[in-house]
Amino acid sequence: MKRSMLALAATLGALALLMPLALGNLQEAKSAVAQPSSGLQTEPTPSPAAPGQLKVCKIARPGVTPGTIFTINVNGTPYSVPAARSPGLCVLAGQFPLNTQVTVQEVIPAGYAVSAIQVFPENRRVSKDVTLGKVVVKIGTGVTEVVYVDKVSALLSSSSRQAAAAQDVQGRLEICKEADGAGVSGNFTFRFAGKTRTIPVGACTPIIVVPVGPLTVTEDARAGYAVSDIYTIPADRLISENLSARSATVTIVQGRASSQTIVVFRNRTVAANQEPVVDLTTSPAPGEPFAFGQTVTYQVNVTDDSPIDCSRVSVAYIIGHDQHGHPQTSTAGCSGSIVTLLDAGHTGASNLSAVFAAQYTDPGGLTGSDEVVLVPNP
Repeated sequence: MKRSMLALAATLGALALLMPLALGNLQEAKSAVAQPSSGLQTEPTPSPAAPGQLKVCKIARPGVTPGTIFTINVNGTPYSVPAARSPGLCVLAGQFPLNTQVTVQEVIPAGYAVSAIQVFPENRRVSKDVTLGKVVVKIGTGVTEVVYVDKVSALLSSSSRQAAAAQDVQGRLEICKEADGAGVSGNFTFRFAGKTRTIPVGACTPIIVVPVGPLTVTEDARAGYAVSDIYTIPADRLISENLSARSATVTIVQGRASSQTIVVFRNRTVAANQEPVVDLTTSPAPGEPFAFGQTVTYQVNVTDDSPIDCSRVSVAYIIGHDQHGHPQTSTAGCSGSIVTLLDAGHTGASNLSAVFAAQYTDPGGLTGSDEVVLVPNP
């Protein structure tokens, strides 16, 4: 009996030791069942939101010379902003993550005072101190614009604001000019929707009200410069670009300043205007069988430092006789055909040839030429 009691006690002790292990294994099993594999529950990581664009503008009131450069610090980074008559000129002042608070402050020159600081959209203004020329803005989607006005006149009139509000069915455009390397300076003119705007390098136009939809913006040619790049903010507003033609087609969406389309043209310097190189080829070519009355096709290839305009190409057909020529016909274009008619005065004459003279004059007034001579078979 005593042995039986001892055996029972030993058995109960062993069970007591095993119970925590069993419960622990059971808990692990439950956890494994309660937590499915990560491969079944993984969700895609959301793409980060696009940053917002900050723009700083300066309006020159009476007494302030247009073109005067003011320094405006954006989170301590200085930007040079040229002043202009209303609605002023602007510069792009960086992109920031959404909801970032950015401090903008003008370095007020002696003799000047800031009379107004405006933020568009207005609800992005966090705080403002006109006396110090300082404003804190909260970056939102699209464009946040800060406009400084010198202490000469009052704030922009409410009637101007009302007129702008009445145009909400339209879209907003801004054009900026950037230098791609040293040596780019001066003013550049842009044409769009029957309008023109002229801005200096490093500046932007004020907001322009334009129709919603595709809009083509073209930069006027300037000797010594070429367009090296065109881009938009937001980036998906660029439909197409043609650098040689200095133009871009962009999308204009309905809305106010925060939804504006900014198109930026970048220019680089190019060598002084060079004489164009003209290469004329014909079929038949010199040395191949040819007879007067035959139709000769031609191709003109022009190399120049300006975009090639085929309407500036001319090809003349001349009857060559001994050491002189008799012009017959002329046509325009980089390619075409000419019938080599022989006039009655040269029928039966010797030492005849068909001469084709191509000429191209570039926009700078320089001319290049080439010539092909076809000799009829004996």
